[in-house]
Amino acid sequence: MLKGRFVVVTGATRGIGEAIARTCAREGAVVGLNYRGDDGRARALAEALRGEFGTEVELLRFDVSDAAQVEAACEGPIAARGGLGGWVNNAAINLQGLVLNQDDEMIARQLRTNVEGTVICCRYALRHMLARRRGAIVNLGSIARESAAPGQAVYAATKGAVAALTRALALEYGRKNVRVNCVEPGPVRTDMLEKTLQLAEGRVEDRVALRRLGEPAEVAEVVAFLLSDRASYMTGATVAVDGGYSL
Repeated sequence: MLKGRFVVVTGATRGIGEAIARTCAREGAVVGLNYRGDDGRARALAEALRGEFGTEVELLRFDVSDAAQVEAACEGPIAARGGLGGWVNNAAINLQGLVLNQDDEMIARQLRTNVEGTVICCRYALRHMLARRRGAIVNLGSIARESAAPGQAVYAATKGAVAALTRALALEYGRKNVRVNCVEPGPVRTDMLEKTLQLAEGRVEDRVALRRLGEPAEVAEVVAFLLSDRASYMTGATVAVDGGYSL
C-alpha cells in the first residue's frame, strides 16, 4: 500500500505514533521516525522495525515547533529517498487540568506543539510535495474537539485548530494533487488517555457505542489508508476513529 514511499511520522516513538510507524513499515514505507529527546527509545524502535519488517528507517530528531530543526533534520533524508511521499502530524501534548489551573506556560506549550508545530510541519511537507505534484498529509486531531472531557479545554481548542487547518490546506492545494486529511481518535489506550481517565466522571467505555477502548493500531490502520492511493479521492476529510464515542 505504501511500498517505497518515504513517510515521516512525528512523535513516533510511543502510543499512536509508534503504531502508525509500525503500520507504515508493514505496508512497505521507508519510515522517518521523529522524536525529540529519547535517543535510546528511538534507536530501539528503528531496530525493531528493521528486524520485523525489513524496512529502511530514518531517525529524525527535531522539535516540531522549530522550523529550522525540521528542515535541518529532514532535508538530507528526503533528498536521499527521492522525495517525500507522506507526512503524519502526530506529535502533541495534553497538559491535563482545568483551565483555571493552567498557567500561561502550560497553555503556550500546548499551542506551540499542537497548533504551531502542525502548521510548521505542514508548510515544510507541502514545499516538498508541491515540487513533485503529489503527496499526502495526515493530521492527528482528537474527538475532544467535539466531546471534550473535564480538563481538556486547551487541548480541545488546539485540536479544533488542527481540523480547521486540514480543511483549509486541502482546499488550497488539492489542485496541485496534494491531499490533506485529519484523523480524530477517540478513547484509545495510551499514556495520554490514562491522565484523562483520572479526571473523567464515570467509565469512559460507557460512552462508547462499542463499549470498549480503542487500540493505537486501529487508528494507525486508518492513517495508513489515508496516506495510500486507496484514498486517492479523499481530501479535507475528518475521520473519527472513536468506536462511536461521538454519536
